[in-house]
Amino acid sequence: MDGLRDGAWTFWDEGGRRYAQREFRRGILDGWALGWHVKNGGRRWEVLFSHGLQEGRAVGWHELGGLHWEGEFQAGLREGAWRVHHRGGGLALEGVFGRGQREGVWRAWHPRGGMSSEVSWRRGARHGVERRWYRSGSLRVEGDWVDGLREGDWTEYGRGGRISSEGEYAAGLRTGAWKLMHTEGGLRAEGTVVEGLLEGWWVHYWQNGVKRAEGEMRRGRQEGPWKFWHQDGSRDREATGIYADDQRDPGESPGNLLTGA
Repeated sequence: MDGLRDGAWTFWDEGGRRYAQREFRRGILDGWALGWHVKNGGRRWEVLFSHGLQEGRAVGWHELGGLHWEGEFQAGLREGAWRVHHRGGGLALEGVFGRGQREGVWRAWHPRGGMSSEVSWRRGARHGVERRWYRSGSLRVEGDWVDGLREGDWTEYGRGGRISSEGEYAAGLRTGAWKLMHTEGGLRAEGTVVEGLLEGWWVHYWQNGVKRAEGEMRRGRQEGPWKFWHQDGSRDREATGIYADDQRDPGESPGNLLTGA
């Protein structure tokens, strides 16, 4: 009697519902570990353990039936092809693990079909091209990653297929010239970004193409003289003025248009 678990053990919750069964050998998981959905008693998962580590094929099921996920373990780490399935059937996510880390191209699908995303990985970090699509099939975003950080040109699209923003990243931060577009098309704002913050001269436009505002940004905040116009092109004298630390006295800042505020 060494006080160590041995053999098959079954576990119940406080309501008396069985949720797991695990096999032990001298206190270490060794053998099949089974799980059940407590609401209906259906199978939840099956995983084989060897000397405390997951080994071999593992499978999970949705509460109402149907395959949820499937893949292989080696020495406790995910290895090889893994797949995740939608509740109503159909593939949701597919990719490859190497020693527990994502590798290569991972693809995802919308519940009713159609590609949702395609992302390249290297040693568990995004590396390479990323593309995402709306359910309609139109492109949503496209850009590159380098060792887990966004790098180079990135473009985002609205549901209608028009560009909503475009610019460059360096080491994961927005940099250089950026353009933001209205949902219905047409330029909304343009200027420069330094280390992820709006910097330098920015110009904003109304949907009809009339200039809305212009002035200088410093570390993401309005500084110095700013001019504002109404949609009809007349000067907005209440908003126009000298700004310091994003504030005009009296008046309020229109916010950081990169975030849509």
